[in-house]
Amino acid sequence: MAANGEAARGEADRREAARGARVGRESARAADHDPSDRRAGGQKWPRTVWIWSPELGRWKPEYGRPRQPVALTVSTDDVRRSEAFDYWRDIAYYHFDARRPPPESLSRFRAQAHGLITPGGDLFLYTSSGVTGQRTARQIRADGGASFDFGMVLSGVRVHRDEQEGVIISGPGDFFCYDATRVSRVRWDDHRGVHLSLSRAMVQGAMGQPVPPASAIIRRLQESSLTPFLRAQLGVLVQQYESLSVRERSVMLQATVDLLLTVLREAFNTETDGPDTSLGAYFTAAKRVIHQRFADPGLDAETVANLLNCSRATLYRAFKEHGVTVARYIREVRLQEARRRIAVSAPGASIAAIAEECGFYDPTYFRRLFRERFDMNPSDVRDLE
Repeated sequence: MAANGEAARGEADRREAARGARVGRESARAADHDPSDRRAGGQKWPRTVWIWSPELGRWKPEYGRPRQPVALTVSTDDVRRSEAFDYWRDIAYYHFDARRPPPESLSRFRAQAHGLITPGGDLFLYTSSGVTGQRTARQIRADGGASFDFGMVLSGVRVHRDEQEGVIISGPGDFFCYDATRVSRVRWDDHRGVHLSLSRAMVQGAMGQPVPPASAIIRRLQESSLTPFLRAQLGVLVQQYESLSVRERSVMLQATVDLLLTVLREAFNTETDGPDTSLGAYFTAAKRVIHQRFADPGLDAETVANLLNCSRATLYRAFKEHGVTVARYIREVRLQEARRRIAVSAPGASIAAIAEECGFYDPTYFRRLFRERFDMNPSDVRDLE
């Protein structure tokens, strides 16, 4: 969902296509008060939250941004096949001139996107037929778009050629960038993808320098030790998106943005432990490391810091901001996982063996910690279940 220049179609056609689209919307307040509304279709947010809605057609700058997080779904499912591409080009692409497919492909075009629009940044998850398009210098001068998209391919292949003729071919699990202030050409085949849309100022502030071409950004990210954590974070966000409320999605989005900015800061600055480093992003990345490696009895603050390429002092500060120590967080993850595994284990399964699977190799120490945390013995969990 990056963009095209202004489409030359009448307002009547635009509104007709919009009325035919299946549009689902949620307001953050309603979704949070009633979990059954988390994926409600057709629910309208009040104009006090955002004066724009998809029925109005293409979003314009005068509509502004929402005052609080808003989730929406747009799809070509209920649009006539002959009009599906035109509808999608109008409602979904901004600062990107999508080329009209040949007639034999036009009737097969299908697309759907879920969006989370927040005051500080946006998230889009989408499935689409193949599309080819470009961003030209003339379009840049005409619309003044300055957004920066960072995403990951979930399926299909994306080919990006930037103004320096750098070519990036991205497959499943690979990152991509789209800078609305730069000339580029993009070709997707049938695909699924996810991307964050951020202000250029935010990205430039993290890098500490003018934003380079997309090919240069991707090369730097490939060298960063934090990149695997960013990839995993995006993957979890995609997997859990449908089960989360709008507020929960917004929290996850902010954590992902924080991690992205830290990865960019680390990739483009040598002083990653300076005062500008986002401690929140290190906290997010560290938690992911701990959840992945809790079974290792040697897991400690030094191990986590080495994996994140930061100092132990930085890691300690990141956890202190959240009122917990690294050691206590590791212990809590292990205990919660041990309790979960005991609860679902067979009656004759060894509790000591389960404790070892969770990083506790001293049964006596494990039983003491378990009693202190849950006010019961490990064996009592089975009686509760």
